[in-house]
Amino acid sequence: MNGDVVIGGHVAFTCLQISQIRACFHQVSENGEKISSLMNSTVGEYFEAGEIIYNAIYDFPVKNLNYKTVAEATGLSPVQVSNALKVYKHFKDNPKLIDNLTMKDAISFICGKDKADGKPDKPKIVYNEPSQLEFDWEQEFLKPTISKLELQSVRFENPDNLSFWILHRGSNHPVKYCEFYADPPKDPVLKIEHDNMMKEIQASLEKYFKAKEDQEGMTCQG
Repeated sequence: MNGDVVIGGHVAFTCLQISQIRACFHQVSENGEKISSLMNSTVGEYFEAGEIIYNAIYDFPVKNLNYKTVAEATGLSPVQVSNALKVYKHFKDNPKLIDNLTMKDAISFICGKDKADGKPDKPKIVYNEPSQLEFDWEQEFLKPTISKLELQSVRFENPDNLSFWILHRGSNHPVKYCEFYADPPKDPVLKIEHDNMMKEIQASLEKYFKAKEDQEGMTCQG
């Protein structure tokens, strides 16, 4: 478009003003591309840092590590260590996906926020993974038990309504404790009874370990 912009017979914008406005938005577009590239590059740096951290401590002989321990030892911030490990684990099977992240998603990985609501990530337990240092497992012990007993040394989880996993205090991942080789029923009435049965089993496990704690002074190890 050349010349002044006329609306209703009046000059709304001069040719010079239109040129200035277009120059501003051209710069905005260029800046957006630069920012997007920087965001993706930053996620890539988090990935590389996470890979180094993960490989260095995957089979480390000290088994009570978590991201806070590593941060304190390395002089990094806990947020940096946690986010680096999360980024590495998320993209380790296909790191090229980092290049195609939207700016919003890149920022969410850098800031450690949930993409949907902007709230901090909650621990997402991967039950078959041996080392999950990015989470503060001590938080699991703030949750009440099914039995309402005050267990100090362990927590149980029933993620699939078939298996029970135990988390020992000081450990950085749960281990499978027992498993039922039967599919949950599809009938809604039976499903309710099945769910109640699993809760009762978990409560019984908690009562057993509470008894062990009382006898052994919180030294139970499974």
